[in-house]
Amino acid sequence: MRAHDLANTLSAAILLQGSFTTTQTPSNGLDMQGKVNPTYLVAVSGMSGSPIDEWEFTLEESDDINANFTAVAGVDMVTSPNCVQPGSITGGKFVEVLPANDDAVFRVTYKGVKRYTRVVATAVNSPTSTPITILLLSQPTISPAAA
Repeated sequence: MRAHDLANTLSAAILLQGSFTTTQTPSNGLDMQGKVNPTYLVAVSGMSGSPIDEWEFTLEESDDINANFTAVAGVDMVTSPNCVQPGSITGGKFVEVLPANDDAVFRVTYKGVKRYTRVVATAVNSPTSTPITILLLSQPTISPAAA
């Protein structure tokens, strides 16, 4: 019997990584073709709170790799308990991160039908430099995963 392990059943891609003070909008989306349960992991840490640091994260979708992105409807998302719940999502915004709830990982799974998605990190109140990492984890339709 073949052992099932995450190393061979998940693929991962980095969408964004660094320390930021301004809104980050990836120019290209990540391709959802051949992916099952594509889930973005958003990690935010080290927010100082002075001025009142705040980041908003929005999931967007498109049929084009680098154009015509629109906010994903709440019905096309599944979010972790520390995020906005799908029935309350407006404009694709699935989490607001403040110093009180940073140092956490926020998850959103895309259930829509568009080929490309991306997460936009919007700076609110001119935050100080904030470490942010956004990863995409998914199960490929064909295993083992390539990378």
